[in-house]
Amino acid sequence: MKEPLTNNPLYTTNNFAEVILPIAIPKPYTYWIPEELEQDIQIGKRVEVQFGRRKLYAGIVIRTGPVDEIPYKAKPILSILDDEPIVSDIHLQFWQWIADYYLCTIGEVMHAALPASLKLTSETRILLHEQFEDHFEDLDDQEYLIAEALTIRHELSLEDVSGILQIKTIYPVINRMLNKGILFIEEELQDSYRPKTIDIIQLTDAYLDNTNAAFELTSRAPKQTETLLHFYQLHREKGKVTRDDFHQHPDMQANLIPALVKKGILEVVPEEVSRLKRQSSESATLPELTTQQRSALAEIRTHWREHYPILLHGITGSGKTRVYVELAQEVMAGGRQVLYLLPEIALTTQVIERLRQIFGDKIIVSHSKLSNAERVEVWKAVRSGQGMVVGARSAMFLPFINLGLVVVDEEHDASYKQVDPAPRYNARDAALVLARMLRAQIILGSATPSFESYYNTQRGKYKLVSMPLRIGDAVLPVTEVVDLKAYQRKRQMKHEFSPPLIEAIEATVQRNRQVILFQNRRGFSPYLHCKVCDYHAQCVHCDVSLTYHKFFNKLVCHYCSYQTDVPRYCPDCGSDQLELKGFGTEKIEENLKILLPNLRIGRMDLDMVKTVKAQEKILQDLEHKRLDVVIGTQMVTKGLDFPGIGLVAILQVDQMLHYPDYRANERAYQLITQVSGRAGRKDNQGLVILQTYQPDHPVIRDVLKNHYQSFFAFEMLERKKFGYPPYTRQVLLVLKHKTAKTVHEAGKWLTRRLRDKLPERVKGPSEPTIARIRNQYVRHILITLDKRLEHLQQVKDFIEHSISDLKVEEGFSTVRVNVDVDPY
Repeated sequence: MKEPLTNNPLYTTNNFAEVILPIAIPKPYTYWIPEELEQDIQIGKRVEVQFGRRKLYAGIVIRTGPVDEIPYKAKPILSILDDEPIVSDIHLQFWQWIADYYLCTIGEVMHAALPASLKLTSETRILLHEQFEDHFEDLDDQEYLIAEALTIRHELSLEDVSGILQIKTIYPVINRMLNKGILFIEEELQDSYRPKTIDIIQLTDAYLDNTNAAFELTSRAPKQTETLLHFYQLHREKGKVTRDDFHQHPDMQANLIPALVKKGILEVVPEEVSRLKRQSSESATLPELTTQQRSALAEIRTHWREHYPILLHGITGSGKTRVYVELAQEVMAGGRQVLYLLPEIALTTQVIERLRQIFGDKIIVSHSKLSNAERVEVWKAVRSGQGMVVGARSAMFLPFINLGLVVVDEEHDASYKQVDPAPRYNARDAALVLARMLRAQIILGSATPSFESYYNTQRGKYKLVSMPLRIGDAVLPVTEVVDLKAYQRKRQMKHEFSPPLIEAIEATVQRNRQVILFQNRRGFSPYLHCKVCDYHAQCVHCDVSLTYHKFFNKLVCHYCSYQTDVPRYCPDCGSDQLELKGFGTEKIEENLKILLPNLRIGRMDLDMVKTVKAQEKILQDLEHKRLDVVIGTQMVTKGLDFPGIGLVAILQVDQMLHYPDYRANERAYQLITQVSGRAGRKDNQGLVILQTYQPDHPVIRDVLKNHYQSFFAFEMLERKKFGYPPYTRQVLLVLKHKTAKTVHEAGKWLTRRLRDKLPERVKGPSEPTIARIRNQYVRHILITLDKRLEHLQQVKDFIEHSISDLKVEEGFSTVRVNVDVDPY
């Protein structure tokens, strides 16, 4: 029942705040603002609030003011955590747009946007009850240990209790002690962020200008005198002397610092420093702009006068990055910030290094590998208005105060789409909204634009700028299609390699050029198969085949990481006729070493490149020609630009063409073109070899002609005919449950409910290609909406309400429903 606030004695003022909590609750929660906090409350500040019985959170204020009524007893805000707002009103509006468009809660957006150290949650503390009178004889052994520890330490964390008892399940013990009145629980908001400091060693004021007096004090300690003498010299040279300087100097003994501090000569002063690595690379001179680049820049500036988003369609090697740099320099010269988005930050070290050579320490790199403390410092640096941020999709949540330009490089890349957890946003599309809200210019760039973006240029929403020529004397590589059927009939295949490919590898290496071999499947072999009974090794948790990894000699699931030993006999029929089918990067590497043993071969896949350092090492080996051949998965398509690459080969194109997805042809074209673009940069024409069983496939024909426009036109006719995006919008509902029957019945119930208002637009429930992942059975419901459909938000609200109604139906409360708007 709603209670009138004017008659409620609990609230001394009618002043309330709506607070976002970093959890998936349907809407912000309302809290009462105590009178003593009214002057300091402000939208965008974090506040300490209680949610539930005990749990404390740091929430963000989104609205303040009087309200007429609320459906529950509002709790008071306990404290204000910030002197200034950490999120601006515009960014809160952006969060709300993400939540509304992608059908998630604003709390989930907050959770994705803020660094972990800014999302404070409470830590449970155990304290001894003041009425406990040391009656230890009534306690069992576990209770005795906890009570005794509390008499010594006064309070314990749950982690402390677990350590004392040497068990993980501690709640039964705590509950017994709570019921006996031995202890009570307190919640304390924890801030895990601590500024990084270094120790500065400096002279005290008394000896700053009185060196003689200082040396008199050390006259009977020769080692102290010698160290002090070198300290004075270093102080004059550097100004600041750190503890590390003491350790590194050959004539200064760091172990003497305490003695010199005790005598009052030196003092140790902690100084806050940034964790961000702002190392400046060796500065590079920018090449002169080509005629094509000047023309593109002129077009971009003209369109930007009317604030149009730009799609820069430039073939591989046309110099798009040089255009981005020119625009970024102009924007930064005007005192505004730049956001440079890359699909995967770990795979684009070359781009970052080049930008560092131009912009120096103005570059801030933001990605998921940063520590929590580093992310806080990135947040604060951007909030203070600093320079240029280079980052993956999550970088667009940073609190820009004066954003002037957004660059979305390789805008077609699927990595811009967040899959799990919510919010399941597309960073490319969200960046367009952010740029509009912050009145910034935006440019999307790609050699193979997404159909959505290219379609928007035809509708006049974006402006298209083309760069169809490679820089200077560089020409596109020659592409050769190898028909695998012909060589297999003649039995001329050597493992995965056709004779033309082997000849091309040998010839390329002899010319001191390098080779990239592409196979978008890691591991040794994707299937273990019994020739007698047709058994396939399957994951026990997922409906997928296990991949054999020879290095570990294990069968591995690439979805849940389950591992098992390779059986000697078939588990079904007992036969020893087991064989490995198919090939991955590991098998290609082994077979190539057998065929051409003198080659220096490297492998670039998730098994070999698990860290940024490992990836940098293989790229350096490639750049300095310490490798002849690199075998890789999709990693090799991103960020590689080495003049020494003479040959690129895709060992089996057909895998890309037969994926059950309406985007399969688009993605295959993009991937083939991007991989091919690694060959023949600079002034040497490269060679691309495509091994396939379908040499006449339409996608391959269009790749050979290098004619994106005709490929786009044909594919769009198909999409229009069958009602696929970009002519429509799609919302995919993914239902998950531990039992197949429950998820199937829930899918049928939800489909019937949705068809009440959307009779022609709902398909399903259907079983996806992989119907069970991590012991969760999966069903899909696909909702197709008209692109121009009016009242789109009302339709989305109906979808959300239908899901909520499913949850209260008997038997369906534990069914998980993930909503994916514009699935990719």
